[in-house]
Amino acid sequence: MKLYTISLFRFFYVCLAILGSSFASVYAQYVAPPSLQCVNDAPNSEVLINWTNNHSCGGGFVSTNLYYATDPNGPYTEVNISDINADEYTLNSIASNVYVYLETECAWNSSALSDTLSNLELDFPEIIRVEAFDGQARIEWIPVTGNGAFGYIIYQAGPTPIDTVYGSNTSFYLHTTATPNLGVESYTISTIDSCLNSGTYNPDFHSTIFLTAEYDTCRNEVDMQWTPYQGWEVNDYIIYKIRPSDGSNIAIDTVPASQQYYTASVQAYDDYRCFNVKAVGSELNQTSNSSLACFVFEQPELPSYIYMQNASVNTNGEVIIEWYNETGVQPSKLMVFRGTDPAELSRLVGLGSFPLTFSIQYLDDKANTQRDSYYYQIIAENVCGAQQMSNVVRTVNLQASDNVNLTNSLLWNAFELDNATVSGYTIYRGLNETDMFTLANVDAATFSYIDDISEVPLQQGEKYCYRIEAHFDLVISDIGVNESLSSWSNVYCLGQNSRIFVPNVFNPNGVNNIFKPVIQFPNAETYTMIVLNRWGEKVFVTQNPDEGWDGFVNRQMAPQGVYSYVIQMESLNGNSIEKKGTVLLLR
Repeated sequence: MKLYTISLFRFFYVCLAILGSSFASVYAQYVAPPSLQCVNDAPNSEVLINWTNNHSCGGGFVSTNLYYATDPNGPYTEVNISDINADEYTLNSIASNVYVYLETECAWNSSALSDTLSNLELDFPEIIRVEAFDGQARIEWIPVTGNGAFGYIIYQAGPTPIDTVYGSNTSFYLHTTATPNLGVESYTISTIDSCLNSGTYNPDFHSTIFLTAEYDTCRNEVDMQWTPYQGWEVNDYIIYKIRPSDGSNIAIDTVPASQQYYTASVQAYDDYRCFNVKAVGSELNQTSNSSLACFVFEQPELPSYIYMQNASVNTNGEVIIEWYNETGVQPSKLMVFRGTDPAELSRLVGLGSFPLTFSIQYLDDKANTQRDSYYYQIIAENVCGAQQMSNVVRTVNLQASDNVNLTNSLLWNAFELDNATVSGYTIYRGLNETDMFTLANVDAATFSYIDDISEVPLQQGEKYCYRIEAHFDLVISDIGVNESLSSWSNVYCLGQNSRIFVPNVFNPNGVNNIFKPVIQFPNAETYTMIVLNRWGEKVFVTQNPDEGWDGFVNRQMAPQGVYSYVIQMESLNGNSIEKKGTVLLLR
């Protein structure tokens, strides 16, 4: 028994020695801790914990050990999770903030501890600046450290999320589709964890500085205004002028935070022709650049002449205006003026600033050419306010009306233009707005015409359409112009206006034995006549303008008396006609 005991002891000793040396080598192998991703609140006072397993325990995996506490200093409660594939765990009945860290336990070793995360709301970053940058907006912030920061959500004013950037150490974002050169752009930012849950965004929106400026060539000054920087308190603003060829800049002045305007003196053709404003705060790195304002410092120019060539109405009712001016000159403004009184023209449109060509054309699609004749004038203006004006041209406006005697009266105004001699007018007519033929030619002193339409009856849907063409010769000797041109009026269409004449008495036994209206230009497709007795009962109804009431009702003679009638019809020119009245039936 004793020998057995000694032998057995020696056996275990040898085994222990062998296994001890093996475990010593294995123990030295490093076990990576789990990557704790996020700790988030869930319904019913639960907390959901997510992580990524990084261990390589193989068959030696023992457990993932989860430690949690409601105080960052402990004490911590340990939970052992034996499922090697587990990567989440739910804590129940957690009524307060909880702090969590993990470790992996292998048969031969335990990992280092993971980072400690909590279900505290993610901190939002502190924004350093928002500024205009090469026509875009740049947002810069101090990265959030700790508690699972994984990236950031960028918000534009609203707040509206516009992008997500990843990496807790990311510290800036360039908003490439922003337009800080057109207006103020405002931004804030929030933090996300690796489960893409977002914390509250920074409540302090930061806004770019929007700089606007105007160059006064006459004073050789640039007047600047800008919006204040929003986000931190500004101490002052530094005004810079910039050379766009290489980006070099010179500080020209500093103004207090209460001032958001400045006037800079400039010289013609200066290379430093762009300006921006930099806001400076009280803390280090509190600076923000505004948008740029750039100019070309040139001397003011005006054309030596502008002559109107023509103003003509096209078939769409638009006015085509044409004029001549000195070539190559670039005034700061080129404007079209319009009005119905030559003494009271108002600006219609500004055409901008561009090198002038000899001949320029403009289409006025806002004129009411059916109603009015218009006067037009072109005015060029330089930056000093000096102007060069053209002469005035007047369009031809045509009006027409139908007469009872089957004629149409046409009336138009004279075409007017200095240096132009009108030779006469051609009158065109058609049964639609496009297919017209020459109706008559009249001299330059004639502005009216009577058209006999008795032999030109209209069909359904047709109208009498007219247009006037003014013929004139334009001679402008000092610029070498000598040409024959035409100016067209508007197209004026009118239909035949139906007229209804109703007798007030009829005698079925006499000469006037049928009650029927006399209609000039009847429209059978829309005609209705109803005759009613004194109790409001219908005694006769027809939709045929050639049919009348013979004084009978249900083959019985209607009694003598007063009857009411209602006649309705749409005229061929589109007007609705309704006639009501009474008629006396005599026996």
